[in-house]
Amino acid sequence: MLKYIKGKNYNHSTVMLEQIDTVIHFINGVDAIDDLCKAHGSSYIGRKEAIENALKIKQKVPILVSDKKRIMVFPSVSVTRKDCVWVNYYAMKKINREGHKTRIIFKDDSELVLDIEMRSTLLQVKRCMKFLLQMDMEINYELELKRVNIYRENIAKKRKVIG
Repeated sequence: MLKYIKGKNYNHSTVMLEQIDTVIHFINGVDAIDDLCKAHGSSYIGRKEAIENALKIKQKVPILVSDKKRIMVFPSVSVTRKDCVWVNYYAMKKINREGHKTRIIFKDDSELVLDIEMRSTLLQVKRCMKFLLQMDMEINYELELKRVNIYRENIAKKRKVIG
């Protein structure tokens, strides 16, 4: 599972995975996210616009790369900054405050310290949760609507048989 993507500069980024440890890509963080999105049938821009519209936000927009593969990443700071780290929401287990920094503990018990306030990290986590909740509500609504339509069709068939 992807844990995070940490940009070292504009030319390459480091991708941290649970079992492989480190993979270095010679592209920046946004391009790495775009590649992941494209591998799952979308694009960074498309995903970004969808979440901007859903959450009514324009800055530090989280990106749902793949719900099936459990990849939803959020930027720690502005995506234009060299020190931007993209953290996979699904890989996180715990968040701790360390002075003016944030320590993220992942499900495999590895850790990452971000040079940002915990409140900023919590805001990003809340944004991810809000979007995922909205998606779940839409899915549940669509399932309920299908169930109601099937029920109505069955009633109509029964009326035809009786009448």
